[in-house]
Amino acid sequence: MRAWAKAAGVLLLAVAAYFPALGAGFVFDDALLLTDNRLIRESGGLFDIWFSTQPKDYLPLTHTSFWLEWRLWGEWAAGYHLSNVLLHGLSAVLLGLLLERLSVRGAFFAAALFAVHPVAASSVAWVSERKNALSGLLFLVALWAFLRFERSGKRAAYLGSLGLFLLSLLCKASAVMMPPLLLLLAFWQRGKVSWRDLLRSAPFFALSAGAGAVTIWFQLHRAISYDSGPPEGALERLAAAGWSIWFYLGKAFVPLGLSLIYPRWEVEGRSLLHHLPWMAYLAGLAFLWAKRKSFGRPLLVGLGHHGLFLLPVLGFLEMYWRRFSFVADHLQYLSLMGPVALAGGAGAFAFERAGKLGRGALLAFGALCLGVLSALTFSEAQSFRDEETLWRTTVERNPKAWVAHYNLGASLVAKGRKAEAEACFRQTLRLHPGYSEAHNNLGSILSEMGELPGALEHFARAVKSQPRNLAARRNLAVHLARSGRTEESLGEFGSLLRDAPDDAVALHDFGATLAGMGRLEEAIDRLSRAVELQPEASWREGLGTLLEARGRRSEAAREYREALRVDPSLTRAREGLSRLEGQ
Repeated sequence: MRAWAKAAGVLLLAVAAYFPALGAGFVFDDALLLTDNRLIRESGGLFDIWFSTQPKDYLPLTHTSFWLEWRLWGEWAAGYHLSNVLLHGLSAVLLGLLLERLSVRGAFFAAALFAVHPVAASSVAWVSERKNALSGLLFLVALWAFLRFERSGKRAAYLGSLGLFLLSLLCKASAVMMPPLLLLLAFWQRGKVSWRDLLRSAPFFALSAGAGAVTIWFQLHRAISYDSGPPEGALERLAAAGWSIWFYLGKAFVPLGLSLIYPRWEVEGRSLLHHLPWMAYLAGLAFLWAKRKSFGRPLLVGLGHHGLFLLPVLGFLEMYWRRFSFVADHLQYLSLMGPVALAGGAGAFAFERAGKLGRGALLAFGALCLGVLSALTFSEAQSFRDEETLWRTTVERNPKAWVAHYNLGASLVAKGRKAEAEACFRQTLRLHPGYSEAHNNLGSILSEMGELPGALEHFARAVKSQPRNLAARRNLAVHLARSGRTEESLGEFGSLLRDAPDDAVALHDFGATLAGMGRLEEAIDRLSRAVELQPEASWREGLGTLLEARGRRSEAAREYREALRVDPSLTRAREGLSRLEGQ
């Protein structure tokens, strides 16, 4: 009963701390991964999730969970948030059970700290980070099965652990460091690592290597866009890694000043001073190794867990997020378990050696810590309420976060607040002058305001900054035509369609531009191809209008009917079909 009470208490703490998340919406890349993701919305998308390179990241089990939940919740965000909170709460409970199995003092105090730690907020209150919450739970279950195998010697437990580890990797590759963790736990339990430990962990290392290779390929070929951020040399990466690990340790033990996007440090790879952090870190580990037979052993294991699970995200491998910052709270989710275990153990150690009065003070201090962390997490969860709240909060905490200004502008555009959005995009360009998307969006706003020269300038700068920005190239071609520069417009469309011959939007815009020039037959050819690739109802309506103008009545009537079948509110199509049928 006491074990059940502990587990229930930890789970309730997690739900209470994350209660605001249950009323939150979709933010940041939730649209890319979930709400606007064809693979999630379409019934046949499940095959492509597992067996294609269409996703930005290979997270098939996470995407499958979204695919299944889409059939339950649709666009009801609360369902996805509830799943994330429960997954995190269960992970906290399982962490407590594992620490008890490993004879770690204060196991469930550590679990409670993990349940309400604000550093985990971005992994729980942000729907897209389901990959952390689900992967983390499966990783802990795999670890539980391995420890059971060590005690029972049953092959089924070993194979179960291996299978669960694979499932964890299929959610997110952040669990790749479980194999060296198994060796670290062997050291914790037996004081050494034997050949048997190495042999048992070998299949886990093989799975990690495979998952790592797949993840690196997807990062390089799918996740990292053409705007990948400033280049970094090997020395800069090494120095930044040292800064990062101390940053993460600081946030684990003193989680204040949190932000979705932290300032991107200026690191000088040739400066010895900038390399001191990682040197100090390694020196600290060496000192603890020398003291491994006394107080150094638990510290080595706790900090070793933390460092191991940070290793893949310290910058030695290419990663999409580094265009924004070297660090992020959601990258520390699994590594956080090490520091909270140390904190729980230290608290229990002090409690066991304190007198009656001291124990009361320690209990009060522990309750205060949980209360403060819960309040901080409650506040962090509120910042994920909606796009505007998230990005305003991020801008307040990190005014130099150009992507936050950009995303705030995009959220304001969606609400029709174009003047405020314009200011956000201009601030984005002050911080990141070469950001093609900001130039393109600012150009679109200026176009709607009737400032054609300014719009044309920003579209041109967007294309110059990044020639692979197809949306900017389309806008440039269209606005060149509107400015009377028809030959330049036709040249831009021709170049664009040579690079992307199946770009349906470009074909539609080219057709509309040709129609405006009176070149109807050429316009019909382009629009027909656009409709073939992407049968939008409004495009069919426009194609029907051109066909009718050329006297091709039966073809026009067919397009009008198809357009009205999809969208009965299209007035021009209804009137055109009435004319043709009346004739």
